[in-house]
Amino acid sequence: MSSYADFELTINPKDAEQSFVVHGRTAKGMQDSDSLILPIDDPRYQAFQTALDYSTPLTEDQVIDFGIVLYETLLKGKIWALFMAARDAARSQGQSLRIKLNIDANNPALATIATIPWEFACDNAGIPLATDHSICRFLSFPEALPVLNLGQEKLRIALVGALPAEIASTHPVDIQGELAAIQHSLAPLVNQNQLEIIEETQLTAPKLQRLLREQRPHILHYVGHGDFQGTTGALILDDGNGKKHLTTARTLAMLLRNSSVHLVVLNACKTSTVSSTALLRGIAPALMAANIPAVVAMQSSILDTAGKAFAEEFYRVLVSGTPIDACVAEGRKSIITYGFGQLDWGLATLYMRASDGLLFTPPSISGPSNQVIASTSDPISPAGNSVSNLAGSGNTYNGAVNFGTIQAGHNIQGNTINGGNIAIGNTVQGNLNQTNTPNQPNNSDLDNLKQRLAIKQRNLQTIESQIESYGIKIPVYLVNQRNNLADEIEALKREIAELSR
Repeated sequence: MSSYADFELTINPKDAEQSFVVHGRTAKGMQDSDSLILPIDDPRYQAFQTALDYSTPLTEDQVIDFGIVLYETLLKGKIWALFMAARDAARSQGQSLRIKLNIDANNPALATIATIPWEFACDNAGIPLATDHSICRFLSFPEALPVLNLGQEKLRIALVGALPAEIASTHPVDIQGELAAIQHSLAPLVNQNQLEIIEETQLTAPKLQRLLREQRPHILHYVGHGDFQGTTGALILDDGNGKKHLTTARTLAMLLRNSSVHLVVLNACKTSTVSSTALLRGIAPALMAANIPAVVAMQSSILDTAGKAFAEEFYRVLVSGTPIDACVAEGRKSIITYGFGQLDWGLATLYMRASDGLLFTPPSISGPSNQVIASTSDPISPAGNSVSNLAGSGNTYNGAVNFGTIQAGHNIQGNTINGGNIAIGNTVQGNLNQTNTPNQPNNSDLDNLKQRLAIKQRNLQTIESQIESYGIKIPVYLVNQRNNLADEIEALKREIAELSR
């Protein structure tokens, strides 16, 4: 499911050490509270945390046992009852739950909450919460989030990585393999001129600064290594001479603040690691403080094969305009489906400030702007004809103007016509040929409907392209999205036709 109902969990400290109060709130306004005691003394928790810290293998049973500990810690007593009510209500509407872990970033006592890998929580059957629903870490800051509306602009994705020569043999990373997998997912949009990819596989800090300033990407995807020393996280970039250069969370936040970036994906170990005393010195929380709407980062090192599977499915879903948390869930499922490692599916952490998970409008289909196909044989028609639901504006016409056949997807709204007569031939919409339509209403309701129709038609074309790239093994969620969009488009067309009479 890519539609979510919010289930908010706000955690506040109690007097006793490692003891907290969790307050739950459903989308329908039901509320309740209960205690929460961190399970750090539980042997199952300690064994798992040791394995996570040292990247040692665990069995599936060990991962499930640990997940049950987290599930029972977070959802117990009154909060469990509230969760079940919220889940049932969401299911009745065809939705999943967006479990928001609200964390006050300025309260040092809550930093410990962020160190817990809640993404591994699962029920007694071993079903992860993070695949059946969504687990997001919400940090609140006073700054308003920027809104990314692409309009006619291409979506720009920067695919970057770094593997300094001095660690290449001891800590190899398949940067090219992951970036190639991502490009495979994005190929339909690139071919349709909807998306631009910027690639840099030997990233240095100065290159990153220039890339952000000159290329202005909307998404930054990094493949490489991360580090965490003391209380501070860092990315390992190249210094330009094959040596390591630690670019700290503070430096990254400074570079990305006020940039065009709305999503950062970090496939690098320890990029979501935080200190129990200084939350905002970890990379992911620091980028939240820099007003980045969403950050996907890793709690530990992830297998190359798992990273590729996650990224390929993540972007395949993201570019259709799906909420970011649904994209992360699909990436997790891909790792589980392929059977890559017992830990890897839970390593991705989503920090988010966008309340609905939508980071940008889907890219529009680019084509020749202001394109008018003239037909000299069409007779001159009197003024009063209307041309709508087309694309292209800003032209000035002098004297008599003869528009022959105008194809769907182009418009003359906003153009200036000085003097003379205006002749409009046929308007072609899909397979429907219409003759001149006099005196169509030009009200805001009709314009809004047409804008919604255009967006949904673009989304449908994007999803159709993705379906074609799968061949015969088409994911069910894409088929459902296509069918739902087709129904919505037909309904909008009928509504527009009624208003246009």
